[in-house]
Amino acid sequence: MSQLKFRWAFYGLGSIAVLLLGAQLLYRIQGVRYASQWGLQAALVLAFQLVALWRALPQNHRAGEEEILPRFGPGNALSLARGTLIALLAGFLLLPTLPGGWSWLPFTLYILSDISDFLDGFAARISNMLTRLGESLDMNNDSLGVMVVTLLAFQYGRVPWWYLPFGFARFIYLFALHRHEKRGLPVYPLRPSHMRRWFAGIQMGFISVMLAPPVKPPATLYAATLFLIPFAGIFIYDYWQVTGKLDALKLDWEKIQGWLLDRMPFILRGLALLIYGNHALGLGLPLPLGADSASALQSAPESLLIGWNLLLGILLALGALGRFTPIAALISAGIRLQASPLLSGDYLLIFALVYLLFSGSGRRALWSPEDWLIYNRVGKPKA
Repeated sequence: MSQLKFRWAFYGLGSIAVLLLGAQLLYRIQGVRYASQWGLQAALVLAFQLVALWRALPQNHRAGEEEILPRFGPGNALSLARGTLIALLAGFLLLPTLPGGWSWLPFTLYILSDISDFLDGFAARISNMLTRLGESLDMNNDSLGVMVVTLLAFQYGRVPWWYLPFGFARFIYLFALHRHEKRGLPVYPLRPSHMRRWFAGIQMGFISVMLAPPVKPPATLYAATLFLIPFAGIFIYDYWQVTGKLDALKLDWEKIQGWLLDRMPFILRGLALLIYGNHALGLGLPLPLGADSASALQSAPESLLIGWNLLLGILLALGALGRFTPIAALISAGIRLQASPLLSGDYLLIFALVYLLFSGSGRRALWSPEDWLIYNRVGKPKA
């Protein structure tokens, strides 16, 4: 414990040094008032994290063991760095957007946080340093980071007010579970699910993009609503499962899941092909990607746009590259919609793409290479 306490102090001093450097930078950009408020807010969040870490130090042991490890290890070190990044990000709450290229700073901080979130588990597994402390740090960073970035995205006008519960989802879930237990009702173990981790990863990726300065409403407001619905659904599903309400419904969940994850994606792949093919085939439907919409990307020839849209439509129809194709299509649609209003076809297209991103390509899909990432953890030793 004495070695861990020394490392705790070293981490705290290093984080304070980073905070002071950040305040100095913002002082040069925006002046003393902006830098002071940012520094105070970031320091409060950092102090909260340091106290929580101090109390959690006895958890620095592997699962099933009692021996406390004398060092954090590479995985926990990345988690601690992520905690510092989140504290720096929290400093921008209630402050105006930075000018010019500096407006990318909150987005950059959270992207670095996302990268460290992906790498910390990998580093812990390959170094055989998976600890209860690491699990605690990861969970706390997830909760605090999502809350901060959701509030920032709302502050910048990128997501609607009804998206805010996403930032507090874990706290709402724990509060509802606490109320359930207080009433003397039973709580059952949460069944494992690969989709739960995938849904959370998609949401973190989406809310990260919402911090990018070029991203603007109204398309973001519609997209945020679509992204929120499945995430809220899986939280409600989990709550009903642990409280026993799910089994009490006596529904054929296997059949429902088959429809949602198998048949429905197949239908939406055909719809996406119809929308993307509209421009080339000249069907005259009230769908996007016609000649007027194509002019939104003025720097690209119309023939190139037609080819790109047809390629996306064909890949989606075939179920090729699984969820990677919907990601590319969403990025492409987002770029185009920066210069043109939402049309009826845009609403249908974004709905289909978001659905396919969450569900996968469904039946008769050609190739879904991302499934390996969903059902496996990078760096986990083979059984």
